[in-house]
Amino acid sequence: MKKLFWGLLIVMTMFFQLSPVMAKETTIDHFYSDADNKADLNADVEGSAALAGESVNVKSDVDGIAFEAANVADFNGTAEYGVFAGMEVNVNGTINNDTFIAGNIVKLQKKSDLKRDVVIAGNDVVINGNIDRNLTVYGNNVEINGTVNGNVKLVVSSVKVGDKAVIGRLSYPSDANVDISKKAKTGEVTKTEAINNNTVSVTDIIVSSVMSLVSLVLIFAILTLVCPNVFNKIQDKYSKFDFDKGIEVVTKGLLVLILVPMVILLALGFAFGVPLAFILIALYVIAIYLSTVFAGYMLGYKIWQKFGKRDINILVIGLLGLLIIAILKMIPGVSIIVNVASLLVGLGLIVDGFKPNKEN
Repeated sequence: MKKLFWGLLIVMTMFFQLSPVMAKETTIDHFYSDADNKADLNADVEGSAALAGESVNVKSDVDGIAFEAANVADFNGTAEYGVFAGMEVNVNGTINNDTFIAGNIVKLQKKSDLKRDVVIAGNDVVINGNIDRNLTVYGNNVEINGTVNGNVKLVVSSVKVGDKAVIGRLSYPSDANVDISKKAKTGEVTKTEAINNNTVSVTDIIVSSVMSLVSLVLIFAILTLVCPNVFNKIQDKYSKFDFDKGIEVVTKGLLVLILVPMVILLALGFAFGVPLAFILIALYVIAIYLSTVFAGYMLGYKIWQKFGKRDINILVIGLLGLLIIAILKMIPGVSIIVNVASLLVGLGLIVDGFKPNKEN
């Protein structure tokens, strides 16, 4: 697994525009990024920050989104939003809005204070801090010793609720191993549909998702280097995204999905069309795979356009969108919708990005 995060580290090192401001500076008044074996952020940032490495740690105030991707990711500062991925993720700071975490071992320490919704995908998850709203966990083992003021939804194999835990409404699979202390304060407790033990384990799903995420980020980074104008065209076209444009891009994706196989079958009916058919098959498969990359870029761009205050590196935009898609794909039921939407939107965006410009 370390190789996966080192791959992400290399990409971010190559393509991030690293900030020339030293960490000793009191305040950084722009987007900050750093990628190193050990990357620490000690200065306050008036904007978002992205760190990647073997070991990373945010110790200061981030007035935006705090990104961390590392083998060991620590967060001890404050941020508006938190997005963390790593083999081990430790949160001991304050996040004023939503938090997304993906990792093998995830720990919310006693001083952690997460003021809105939290979504975690992890093998072993420990909650010792405070969460003001809802908590959703997809993983293997979950231990709760802290406070969750909202609903707690667990899709896990093992649940342990300690003496000092304070929980609103709690739900967990009917076949989970459960140990709830009598001293814990819980609201309504319900059992949900059992997890089928014959299926792939949650750990395998998480590992597969992380590997897929890193691969897509690598491919996105290469695309931004080889054909940056493609993403500029998409950004210009969809800078104002409304319902009509959403229907337009989905319709284009649906047409590509249906019409290309029909053209391939037609071409295979003629001897001279066989080479064309094989070329189209290759392009079709590549486009389907890349659809998630383009959909992730669009999602990240629209989120940053709404909440971001400053210009940001295109790779960070793609990383944000792809990470959110990866997390959503791990949610049962939601994953099907996300896969279909990513496919259709991504194919439509590929058409817009690579379509030749009309000459005046």
